[in-house]
Amino acid sequence: MYKKIIIPGLLSLALVAGPTLALAQNNGNEGSTKAAHRVCLPILKQITSKANANSASAAARTRIVIKNHCDAATDYLKAVSRVGVAPLTVTFTATVPANEAAGSTYVVDFGDNSTVAVSATPGTYTLSHTYTQNGSYKAELVATNGSTETVLGKAKVFVGPIAAVKAPVLSKVVAPAYVKAGHQGTWKVGDRVASGSTTFSVAWGDGTASTGNASSTANMGVFTHTYANPGTYTPTFTATNAAGSTSVSYPVIVLAAKVR
Repeated sequence: MYKKIIIPGLLSLALVAGPTLALAQNNGNEGSTKAAHRVCLPILKQITSKANANSASAAARTRIVIKNHCDAATDYLKAVSRVGVAPLTVTFTATVPANEAAGSTYVVDFGDNSTVAVSATPGTYTLSHTYTQNGSYKAELVATNGSTETVLGKAKVFVGPIAAVKAPVLSKVVAPAYVKAGHQGTWKVGDRVASGSTTFSVAWGDGTASTGNASSTANMGVFTHTYANPGTYTPTFTATNAAGSTSVSYPVIVLAAKVR
């Protein structure tokens, strides 16, 4: 929803407004409102048209459009090592923003019926939690002020083995474009489908093959390889889970090593 104001001639307008919190009620408890953390600010746009000599009014016209713009929710909770087998210890980073309402209290809900309080002083805090049971969990950083609960951040955690419902999706490949013959290169392949049971393999294109290292438990296969001879090779990486497999190929140019 926005408002249009048309004013002839020049216009000087000062607009002062503070941020507002856009609430999205989604809670089954009476008297409690759970909201996504979004900041909404009025956006001002001024458009001035040229004077029209053929018009009854030759004055220029200025159009002001005021539109309420809501930024995307800022994620104040992040997790590291969030995919693996039980017992899985996950490190969380929780940020308490400076613009929150006075008197608010903060907790991290780990999604497994356990919580921990976070300081109300604005800043970033590091905490860890160990998940002992397999399953999928949603951790949340929640601010409470009176009867209103505001979710400041979310982080999903997958404790496996988790049954895959679809074949791997190779969404991340870090590969060198060039390597020198006789020198080791490193390749990384990531699967977007979090199952905890994805395995990785590669055919290097020079008649050799290998499998990913222990990082496969985090849905990431890490490979190292040394090509003996110069040339262009096309290694093919394959990710496999219970629902299927997916392959992707990336060429690499192997340069001749300098002779000293």
